Amino acid sequence: MRKTFVCCLPVLMALTALAAELPRLAPEDARGETILVRGRVLDGESRAVVGVEVFAYHADHQGRYHEEAYRGTVRTDGDGGYAFETSRPGGYGPAPHIHFRVSAAGFRDAAPTFRLKDETVPRRKVEYLGQQVEEFTYDIRLKRQD
Repeated sequence: MRKTFVCCLPVLMALTALAAELPRLAPEDARGETILVRGRVLDGESRAVVGVEVFAYHADHQGRYHEEAYRGTVRTDGDGGYAFETSRPGGYGPAPHIHFRVSAAGFRDAAPTFRLKDETVPRRKVEYLGQQVEEFTYDIRLKRQD
């Protein structure tokens, strides 16, 4: 069963001191450190792609995939933004990573993979629900169909 959540711009703008919970991909009893992932879905000219479903999934802390857990869908807001909470995935072979799937009318489907150890991906420590967590910013770029 896919979970679908709608993000909103005020939530994204307040990520540095979040008081409200974000949609969560990992089960509540998941082991591992909580992380936040946020970003924007943009076209090739850095314009926001609004109202698009962003499906994300990843392995658990031991690097195992589950049929119903560690996955979900969020919808981009009016600024093309998305955000979710999850637990840090474990690695198997490649570095720990999160898979994405994005489909939008007029664009080619995209299935990028975000590697948590990619030093080019912005990250910082933020306060979230009373604790310090790592937040990653991962923008997804879509190419227009020919």
